[in-house]
Amino acid sequence: MVKQVRLNDLSVEITLAESRENLVVLHFADTHLCECDNSNMEIADGVAKAKMHFTSACPYGKGPLWHIKKAFEMAERRRCDPIVIGGDVMDCYTERNADLLEELLQGCLCDVLFSPGNHEVNHPVPYNRRRLEAIVQHDLDFFAIENKEVIFLQVNNSSGDVSESQLEQLRLTLDKNKPTFIFFHIPVYQRALFSRNRLTWGDSQPLFADPIVSNRNALECLKLLKTRSNICGIFAGHAHFSHEEEIQPKVIQFVVSPNFLGGHRWLRINTNRG
Repeated sequence: MVKQVRLNDLSVEITLAESRENLVVLHFADTHLCECDNSNMEIADGVAKAKMHFTSACPYGKGPLWHIKKAFEMAERRRCDPIVIGGDVMDCYTERNADLLEELLQGCLCDVLFSPGNHEVNHPVPYNRRRLEAIVQHDLDFFAIENKEVIFLQVNNSSGDVSESQLEQLRLTLDKNKPTFIFFHIPVYQRALFSRNRLTWGDSQPLFADPIVSNRNALECLKLLKTRSNICGIFAGHAHFSHEEEIQPKVIQFVVSPNFLGGHRWLRINTNRG
């Protein structure tokens, strides 16, 4: 289904073989918001230290909150369809971080896909799943938006695995045989990505569907990603560096650099004009 792929520093243009309308998507991940109030005083000191760490790493001393607001401003200007937040928007779950995410989404006119990352889920305390689902207004484990006959699909793999239910939902969605873009938090195992990830993180950040350590569901998911012809691109975060690598001919996995450093990626899906 993919006719052509063109890469730029912060964007990718994908032309599909079928004629359809143009679409624009903004994808970002790993903002690592570090805001806290009296609701989570037991972790306030740790959150404050993390905020200092991420702010010192940010270009021009801009903190994570500044960068996520900037991302939403960019998306609003271009009226994205949709915005995809690929996990670790929070360094850890706090009610204040949830408040800020809610404020951003309430003021946003674009559709939003949100996939939790490992930091939302259990770092250092479990997240309030019910509240996050109410904020983003969709299931956190599996959710799809169809726009102009193109499917945008988020799958929560923040545990390093997927469930039988997620795997079956993925199969059923792909069986529709429509152009599909898939968004994870943890990138899918690929050889060059594995080497780069290991140089960066050692063994502390395993990839999704690593054939050495993954279980059957993750490996079945990998098989689908490598064989289904209507998959047009895979997007992920988590690694804190940018990476592109083919998973099928003309089908690329795009790993985005972290949003706390200003990282994001535009996806433009072009009409095939012959």
